[in-house]
Amino acid sequence: MRHPYLIHHSVVSSAKLYPHKCAFKCGNYSLTYSELDLRSSQIAKNLIENGLKKGDRVGVLMNRCLETSFSIYGIMRAGGIYVPLDHKAPKKRLSFLIKDCDIFTIITTSKQMGLVGQLQLESLRVIMADQLEWESECRFESPFTILEDDPAYILYTSGSTGVPKGIVHTHRSGLAYAKLVMDTFSVSEMDVIANHAPIFFDISTFAYFAGPLAGAKVVILEDGHTIMIASLVKLIQNEKITIWYSVPRALVQLKDTGLLNKQDHSSLRWVLYAGERFPIKDLREIMAILPSATYCNIYGPTETNQCTHYIIDNLEDLEEVPIGMVWGNTEYLVKNEDSHYYDEIAIRTLIPYR
Repeated sequence: MRHPYLIHHSVVSSAKLYPHKCAFKCGNYSLTYSELDLRSSQIAKNLIENGLKKGDRVGVLMNRCLETSFSIYGIMRAGGIYVPLDHKAPKKRLSFLIKDCDIFTIITTSKQMGLVGQLQLESLRVIMADQLEWESECRFESPFTILEDDPAYILYTSGSTGVPKGIVHTHRSGLAYAKLVMDTFSVSEMDVIANHAPIFFDISTFAYFAGPLAGAKVVILEDGHTIMIASLVKLIQNEKITIWYSVPRALVQLKDTGLLNKQDHSSLRWVLYAGERFPIKDLREIMAILPSATYCNIYGPTETNQCTHYIIDNLEDLEEVPIGMVWGNTEYLVKNEDSHYYDEIAIRTLIPYR
């Protein structure tokens, strides 16, 4: 597809260009781009046959697993809006999100069926993505006209400052973000992206959207890897990860194993982080252990996926790593502590263009 304008167009396009190439992998299971295309298409067909209408919200209640990949793309292909739900969240919060977002269908796996039953939401339609029978050929087209300004997914904020808010993203905003990061970090079909974040965390959109757009391989890290950090160190080497993206805490845990310098991680070309401050001391140590990679601080609220980045050339003169400059194709305003706007000349002085 020459000019994709919907997020799921990237799967259709990459399935034609790289049908036998691995698209997503999690643990011992993987999907080629052709299989991703077929399974997401069949999820869309299943949803339509079960009464989904354009704009319906569909909850995705899963742990880190391969099924997340074709489920979210299947929802968008059908004309629905995917809403990722944290299976570890308190049941009260889950029930609130489901009711607040008017979710009537949940895609889950057999592993989470006990939790679904505990939510006691009798009106919910439940689809188990790991129990479906897959057809060898089924490329389903949604009966609805889907436009780039139609909602594609809703991410909820943490609610730390009050009630959680559902942030609506359109196909246009999600795809624009994927294109920007693909261009900024030169993501290509040769890359192997490690997805550390669960799908309800906005930084997961990097791997899930930019990966298929570029035809790259995405490795979804299992929940166990976040506990058994030593196994994660081996995974980076064995999968030849080229792009790592996580919160700083995960990188510090990797460093603290003492194993990073005992493995070959020369494949890493980008180490990206977001979500919290990175202590300079820890960052400096990691950069010394993994010198082949280029490091970048990415920043942005859920409302924007992410919106700024700062490529770290040198830490010697920094007490804090800046949030950097906005992405291209982005309008912005900078205010001081008195809420006065800086003009364009002042902004160029405050935040030099790279």
